[in-house]
Formats: sequence, C-alpha cells, structure tokens
Amino acid sequence: MDTLFYRGSDCKVQLCWSDRNGGLTYFLAPVGAPNELGLINESRQLQYMMALSDNPAEPGTPPVGQGNEALWNWLKGLFDNYFESAYRVFRHQSE
Repeated sequence: MDTLFYRGSDCKVQLCWSDRNGGLTYFLAPVGAPNELGLINESRQLQYMMALSDNPAEPGTPPVGQGNEALWNWLKGLFDNYFESAYRVFRHQSE
C-alpha cells in the first residue's frame, strides 16, 4: 500500500494506492490530522473525497485492459471531477 499526502494551507489530500481495495482512493482531512492511512483512519479525521462530493457525475467504469495511460487518465478525471465539490463540502463542515 502506497500513500501520498499533499498539505495545503487549509486541508490535506491523501492519495492511497491499494491493490487489495481496488486501486487509488482519495481522502481529505484537516491540516492537523495525523499522517495515517485513510483506509485505517483511526483518528476518524480523513474523509473519502467521492463520498463528500455533491457532484452527480457518474465516474464510469475504469478502462480495464486499455493500458496504464488510459487508467491514469481515468483516475485523473476522477480527481478533477470530484475534488472541487468535495473540497467545498469539506470546508463548509469545518466552519
């Protein structure tokens, strides 16, 4: 399992890769949240980005068997489609 954290001025974004859980998962958390795996989330501070989002767009099916570039483009599209909405909901919850 591989994890990447990005810390902005008002939140953290975690990208977590897990073969067992089906690929890449995105989480949002407060800046002060511990750097723990979102899939474990003992602090209960990390939230699934897609669950936070109020974007009604359907992500579709991952492009299985179409190569790594197609898969990474699909994953980037997930982030691009859901981050702004999830971030807005996350910031509203934090107020």
